[in-house]
Amino acid sequence: MVEVFDYKIGAVNRRIRAYLYSLALDESTDRGDTAQLAIFIRGITSNFEVIEELLDINHMKDTTRGEDILSEKSINYIIILYHCIIHQEQLCAKVLEMKNVMELVIHTVNFIRSRGLNHRQFKQLLEGCGSEAEDVIYFSQVRWLSRAATLKRFWILLPEIVLFLKIKGKDTSLLENTDCLNDLAFLIDMTQISKVLVRFKALSERNINTIDSERYCTLILKLIDEFDTRFCDFKKEKNELDLFAHPFSIKAETVRNEFQMELIELQNNKDLKEAYKEVELLEFYKKYISIEVFPHLCRHAIKYFSLFGSTYNCEQLFSKMKHVKTEQRNRLTDEHLTNTLRIASSNIKADINHLCKKKNSVKFHIDRTFV
Repeated sequence: MVEVFDYKIGAVNRRIRAYLYSLALDESTDRGDTAQLAIFIRGITSNFEVIEELLDINHMKDTTRGEDILSEKSINYIIILYHCIIHQEQLCAKVLEMKNVMELVIHTVNFIRSRGLNHRQFKQLLEGCGSEAEDVIYFSQVRWLSRAATLKRFWILLPEIVLFLKIKGKDTSLLENTDCLNDLAFLIDMTQISKVLVRFKALSERNINTIDSERYCTLILKLIDEFDTRFCDFKKEKNELDLFAHPFSIKAETVRNEFQMELIELQNNKDLKEAYKEVELLEFYKKYISIEVFPHLCRHAIKYFSLFGSTYNCEQLFSKMKHVKTEQRNRLTDEHLTNTLRIASSNIKADINHLCKKKNSVKFHIDRTFV
């Protein structure tokens, strides 16, 4: 993997061996029913310079199990193996057992968006009502990141949606049912806030006398248990993460011996403490923490800055893939698809002039014969 890493990114910076790096992997099926495994790499130098690029796209023609993916790329150097944090939060919502509410939202949105006449008439209705939102948002299980946005927009446009369905002669009893609306509001609150300590926003708009508080408290407890189960791996790293993210709060005696003297010196520096409060964490380490003065703390921070927080890069790439490999271009080869998506996702600017200079010019001799 080091050789692959050098090959892909080495052209950008020959000091690549000084980087720590991590990989983000996710898989989605394209228009041609081929499973495309996207692999992004995130590297960081000793100066806290971060780079994220598409490392490779693997075209999986057979099964797409986790063991297939890992054996395919022989990933043996991962420091911490974990699932996408945002995706894990979304999966936790399944314990709320509100599938019927989500299905109602999806069915209603599809009725509005999937038919051209309905969609045009609905948008005209929104314009006439002076609505603060322009349209409802599609949701797909594959694009799980859209769940929160779909629910939030649906809630904002709920009065207009109910009015439109009545105009179309559709049954709106569920969308006007107190229990159903309470469940919808509760689900929106759960998906909008990443922490379990919920500030009820949509639910607070409901009449408190109509809310089954005991039931929702039970659901929150189930959600907490689910979070504890899914994120148990991070508990093992809690002390290490606290040292990285909260160096002025953690007690020196709780960290490993090699960090203790540096941590004490850091915590007794008032200037650094003020800087920590005022700037972003990456900027703090980059500008104020010297590797010569705090070598162990710097290397520890580099390790955790190299980690991906989620597979958002992969999700963005799959959205682009949908526009590249369309129904009209579903015979696009895997190689061409990879090259196109690499260009579409890269943050590296191509130096066209330099590339042209590297090419040998070809001179043609034209033999003109006149008859």
